[in-house]
Amino acid sequence: MKLNRRLQRQTLERLREAYPERLEIREMEAIRALDPEQFTANLYYLQEHGLIESSIRENLMMPVEALDARITARGLDFLEDDGGLDAILRTVTVRFEADSLRDVFERHLDASNLDQSVKSTLRQKLRSLPAEALQQVVLKMLDSGLAQAPGALQQLGTLLGQFV
Repeated sequence: MKLNRRLQRQTLERLREAYPERLEIREMEAIRALDPEQFTANLYYLQEHGLIESSIRENLMMPVEALDARITARGLDFLEDDGGLDAILRTVTVRFEADSLRDVFERHLDASNLDQSVKSTLRQKLRSLPAEALQQVVLKMLDSGLAQAPGALQQLGTLLGQFV
């Protein structure tokens, strides 16, 4: 059996038209008629991925047969170009505490070759900076660092490889 992406999309789109109702398979006869065995196998595949719910019947006397199907919320999100609500609900926000960011800057200040008076002035400004302004400084430094460091993106790839 070969997976047929075109058939899968046609099936999902037809089920979307009927959502939230279930469709009897005979109501998708135009899609099914092309290759009934492949149609059922692809329905089974879509169900295994949670894109549809289907009353697929298996018994020893007959081949696998589907009676009806309904697209799931996950199936609807799959069809949307923007990923649907699933993309929004799975968004992860990363926050750094301002004190942690200040500590990183201060460690680098201490390790730098800058004059002590310059280090002291920068440390005072860092400590008095509101969290929102510190966030903007961090974003600008990140942008600048990535633009100026020749190996930054290769190092990013290496670091991401450790986590994925």
